[in-house]
Amino acid sequence: MSFKLSKYMTVSEPLDQEDTPKSLRMIFSTRKGMGITLTNYVWTMVEAGNFEILPDHLFNILMFHEMIIPADEDELEEIIARKVCMAGDTRNQEAEVCIDLTLTTDPAFADTFKGLLQGLIDTSDQAFRKTLKVTVPDAGRGNALRVAQFVEDLVDAHSPGDTIDVQYCLVFDDILDIQEAQLYDTILPQVARIVFAFDQREDMNETIHALTQAQALVGQSGWQTILTDVRIPWTDDASVLRDLAAPLKALATYSNVRIYPAVDDYGAGGEDTLLQYLRRLELHLNLLPGTSCTYSKQSDAGIVSHIQKYTVENLLSGPSNTMDRRLYDNTIVEQLRAHTIACSTCTYLPMCGGQVDKGPGDDSCPAFVHNFGEKVRLKYALAPGRL
Repeated sequence: MSFKLSKYMTVSEPLDQEDTPKSLRMIFSTRKGMGITLTNYVWTMVEAGNFEILPDHLFNILMFHEMIIPADEDELEEIIARKVCMAGDTRNQEAEVCIDLTLTTDPAFADTFKGLLQGLIDTSDQAFRKTLKVTVPDAGRGNALRVAQFVEDLVDAHSPGDTIDVQYCLVFDDILDIQEAQLYDTILPQVARIVFAFDQREDMNETIHALTQAQALVGQSGWQTILTDVRIPWTDDASVLRDLAAPLKALATYSNVRIYPAVDDYGAGGEDTLLQYLRRLELHLNLLPGTSCTYSKQSDAGIVSHIQKYTVENLLSGPSNTMDRRLYDNTIVEQLRAHTIACSTCTYLPMCGGQVDKGPGDDSCPAFVHNFGEKVRLKYALAPGRL
């Protein structure tokens, strides 16, 4: 059987100051969203297609990461097929809604929400349980509990046979101490994600205090297994950055915690400086999405995912990004196959999914694409001295 190199890869420059046969390079597969390091010597063999002389274990690693693929595979068709399959797995099985406390007293919203539930229930695939994902902004001061009660009352009334599972994403933009956190124990089993949006705070000293409080909280029983995103602000004040270092490094030790910079805070060229700062802290920091993100059509519902400010993809890519909905349709598929959009030849297509009607020179790619190499280095915590 013949093999070839995948086109969906990025290859770094040597990770040390010298370019020798023993120098390491980072090879990152956007098909798998994973990377490995290879020496220059080994990479030269791989790049030349001399797969038959590679050790078996290395060949298997490259195959697992889909860096080596069958020679007759049409990679673009393979990526399209995967996206379409993921869309089939989730279409009509999930719905997303963002509800703040004020909406719970709005009769018009209640009617719209009932329609969303009914649409979820009425889908033809009745054999599977449905999932309703509820994002609660400004979840502090017990607001999340009142929203949860509103949701549960309507779900109980419109979900015969208990066919809908509810998952919550709670967003806190203020300090949440352990005593207040105990208020949420009753809904913790249904909480899939917590977001601490500390980038909205103006006083950096308060932010540092909030990060310290968050560190104490994520170690508590019941909170340890919940995916927790921490948005941090950016500043040019060196002394403040030194003070930020300790709580950030402490938070990064928790496997369920992910730290994200507020991408709209640091302005033109600021991301470079921020990434360098984060790398100097030697954090293991994942700013890259998985390979399940896909293009979505704008929804007519007005309350579903495209208005959410706090999905992981939006944390990384800005409020206009709607990749979190897996609704791959014929429009994007036809444009990819016809090569009428630049995404057809883009290295990042497996991680992004593409964008409908994207023309030449259109720079509206999601934020993770920019400074991609630096983000790969942060994902694998490569030592600063080797960059």
